[in-house]
Amino acid sequence: RARYGRDMGEIWARYMRDIGAADGGVSVLCAEHSHSLYAEHGGEGRLLVGIESFTQPAELFSVASDGSGARQLTHFNTQRVASLALGRVGELTCVGPSGDEVQSWLIRPAALSEEDEAAAARGASGAKKYPLAVLYHGGPQGSTGDDWHYRWNLQSYASAGFAVLGVNFRGSTGFGHAFTRAISAKGGVGWNVGGEDTVACVRHALEAHGAWIDARRVVGLGASYGGFTSNWLNGNAPEGMFKALVCHCGTFDLRSSYFSTEELFFMEHEFGGTPLEDAARRPTSPYVRCAPSAKAHLWQTPTLVIHGAKDFRLVESEGIATFTALQRRGVPSEMLYLPSENHHCLNPQNSIVWHETVMRWIKQWTSTD
Repeated sequence: RARYGRDMGEIWARYMRDIGAADGGVSVLCAEHSHSLYAEHGGEGRLLVGIESFTQPAELFSVASDGSGARQLTHFNTQRVASLALGRVGELTCVGPSGDEVQSWLIRPAALSEEDEAAAARGASGAKKYPLAVLYHGGPQGSTGDDWHYRWNLQSYASAGFAVLGVNFRGSTGFGHAFTRAISAKGGVGWNVGGEDTVACVRHALEAHGAWIDARRVVGLGASYGGFTSNWLNGNAPEGMFKALVCHCGTFDLRSSYFSTEELFFMEHEFGGTPLEDAARRPTSPYVRCAPSAKAHLWQTPTLVIHGAKDFRLVESEGIATFTALQRRGVPSEMLYLPSENHHCLNPQNSIVWHETVMRWIKQWTSTD
């Protein structure tokens, strides 16, 4: 019998139910945060696990075989975390354009207290409004979970004064097999749905929390499929919704991406075949209708483009093409080119440059000065 923390447990339990297993064959031992099971230890069937969340980097814990009696074994980051300004964590759910419920994480700016939020909701005069950073994950079959990420860390933006929305659009894992497959052209409508759901979640967040979120200062950030989404939003989002965008290792054109990627099987699965087939040349093909390049002539949102020279998943020409289109359109844009990086930013020194560049860019476009 498999045993998991909440995030993976829900994924596997739903999968087993989808294929007809009686009780899913899965026990969810821990209902909160993210867990990694390493081993049994101590001779009593206790489990050695790593636990992390939006407010805590991974630490080692010992838990009983039923998930109870958690004992923290390590305190590698206790003092460091105690010195940080972290935002309060919440969730939002809205009905997306397909009628599906779409979940998002909403992290308050670190400086926003419960009292100040309540006062703003009551309409208190002079209530401060904060910019909103919208993060959409890669994959697209992945998720933004309750964990401590070392690049896309939602708290880093909350600590910098942003409200943060982490969207789990259609295609995300953890919400059932059908929800995950809804983004693939073979079973759904295509890669446009991530952007469509993101727009719906932004609208919902602004309607629900407009008392303290500034609708005029919204920025969008993403990598890989998230970078695709930034480019897609630039030509498809409601005009003026986003003040600025960040595209890390994203897609400009789906046809060129296919012919240069090392992951051919994935694109053939997602888009129902190769771009060489007759159907792929029709306007209804996802290779055509979902491509960000199809609406590059409408781009007007300032964008920071980041790409690694050793990215063989989405090669550097996709980032260069994105930047060229922005420049030729006269859209304010910058490109951070990382010669030694691949699809991710792994070098610690490069990571510092990455974070400083991204933060400078989104602060520049949301400043009230």
